[in-house]
Amino acid sequence: MKKSTLLIILFTFSSSGCIAEEKTATTKVAPVKHQKCTTTPCPNTPNGEDPEQITLREGAKMTAELRNDPDDQLRWSAVALYSDSKHAERLKMAVVKKFETEIQLVPQNGFVIFSGPHYKQTFKIASPLGTASNPCSKYNIRIVQAGADYAILKKICPLNEYAPNRYHMSADYYLFDQKTATARSVWSASVTNKESDFPDADPEVTIKKIDNGYRFDWTGLFPSDGKPTKQTIHNVYTYIPSGKIGAGLLCRDATRPKSEGAESDMCEGGFLDLISSTK
Repeated sequence: MKKSTLLIILFTFSSSGCIAEEKTATTKVAPVKHQKCTTTPCPNTPNGEDPEQITLREGAKMTAELRNDPDDQLRWSAVALYSDSKHAERLKMAVVKKFETEIQLVPQNGFVIFSGPHYKQTFKIASPLGTASNPCSKYNIRIVQAGADYAILKKICPLNEYAPNRYHMSADYYLFDQKTATARSVWSASVTNKESDFPDADPEVTIKKIDNGYRFDWTGLFPSDGKPTKQTIHNVYTYIPSGKIGAGLLCRDATRPKSEGAESDMCEGGFLDLISSTK
């Protein structure tokens, strides 16, 4: 009961390190409206403080606690990094505490940084903050799944009117692989009609580690501005040998013959540019 109450409070706010934008974009649940006092001090609270300010402060405190929670999956589900955050401490988060891995967002440059005790890899995930006519001018990222040397990263672009009567919403999932210093798209959808539902993946995107890479199996309704269509994906991402492991990740559609399935149309194909990789 404690967890569900906590998350409901967090869902109420925007760029304070919580996930209000994603909740309101992906569900039909109406945001909670807070009563704001019109007089000071407020007559409805013991110390005269505005109830809205009390709730905001408590929500921020809970978010800070979750950011440092030892439960990795709870932290991933409850905390996102927001491109419009003004607080440096809310732009980074532990990924897997056991392995001392971390993710950091640098909105000024559009960079996302994955790091661990012996590596730091920087990728370009967005346009720099303030770029004109950017369809995804504000976004948030979160971890969906992770291990010692990999992660599934989700990027949410909420509804944005980036030009007069031109709209954009999107969801992108990236597979980050530390061994190859690679981050490539595994699932992506966008819509341009402001009345469309948020184009999220249902079920959530997850991958399975295999001996020589990863396997991605997904069946669901692929969103669009029109009627969603059923989609089934069976992709395998394997290490490309080049004298040693770590040359790259090759995508292959497992439903097609090996001679035809490499980097087919079922492979999203988009790679995030690697800016730097240090050990």
